[in-house]
This record gives sequence, structure tokens and C-alpha cells, in this order.
Amino acid sequence: MAGWTTDHARDLARYPSSRRRPDPDLFCQRGSRGLARMKVLERLQDCVGLRFPVVTIGNFDGVHVGHQAVLKVARDRVRSQRGTAIVLTFEPHPLRVLTPGVELKFLCDPEEKLSLLEEAGVDVVVRLPFTREFAAQTPDEFMVQVLHDGLGTRELFVGQNFRFGKERLGTIHTLMEGG
Repeated sequence: MAGWTTDHARDLARYPSSRRRPDPDLFCQRGSRGLARMKVLERLQDCVGLRFPVVTIGNFDGVHVGHQAVLKVARDRVRSQRGTAIVLTFEPHPLRVLTPGVELKFLCDPEEKLSLLEEAGVDVVVRLPFTREFAAQTPDEFMVQVLHDGLGTRELFVGQNFRFGKERLGTIHTLMEGG
């Protein structure tokens, strides 16, 4: 598992964004039983104002032990920074777009996945539409447009084999060099 942290002041100087004041409705709220009510967002524009966004990225099918380990590290950082635990995922599954016609089997349906993520302590799930245009983003475009400008990512935690961007060219090393 690898972590990517940013020096927010340096990033804002490098990639100025129009971050507005936090929207109190976007923060994790506690229900009557003390459980978090997770938000599900489907546009980056809705992510403005999240406090100290700690992001994990993936499909999280079944939220298996490896997913749980990444989520725990992110959740621990959220607690220490009083931030927001965010899972960035995609709909439909990227392989449905990139390899049409291939039959995919999933461990759980989208609603079960959301329930498992909520149980794991996630505050916000950002479920972005995965299209051929989205898949064509270079790793640098993804880092700037999605991670920095869209989510305001302060820290990012991903699995060790994480790949992203056009032709899966982005790696953990790409993130560390860019962040």
C-alpha cells in the first residue's frame, strides 16, 4: 500500500483552483445510532468544500481484506486530521467500457458495495461516470482535473498495483512525482 501526500500550499500555487467555503451538508453526519450517513456524489462539482479530503481510488468490489486495509489507513488519517474519507470509484466498471462484450462477474451489486463502504467508515463515495473520453485522460490530466481541482485531495491511499490514466500509464511513482 502506498500513500501520496501533498503540500496543499505548494499545490495551490502550482494549480490554482476555485475552492469555496465548505458546505456543512457534505461532511459526515451522525445518525441517531451514532453511525455515519455516507454521502454519494456523482459529479466533481459537488465535492467542493470537503474538509482535508483523504482519498482512496478503486472499484471496491466486495470490499475484501486488501480494500479494508487501504480504507483503514485512510480512515486513521482522517481521524487524525479531522478530515473526510473519500472513495473515488467509477460507474460502469472501467472494463465494461474498455473491453465491451467481455462478461464480468462481480462479488456484489452497486447498492451492496455502498453499504459495505459505509460500514467501513467512508464519509463520501464519489461515483464518476466512466466513459471512453474519461479513459483517454493522461495521468497528469487525471491528477490535476480529478484529484487536485475536483476533489482537493490532501492525501491519497491506493493499493501497490494501482494504475490510472490513458493506457494505465499512471503508477504510484507518477503520483509521487506529480504530488
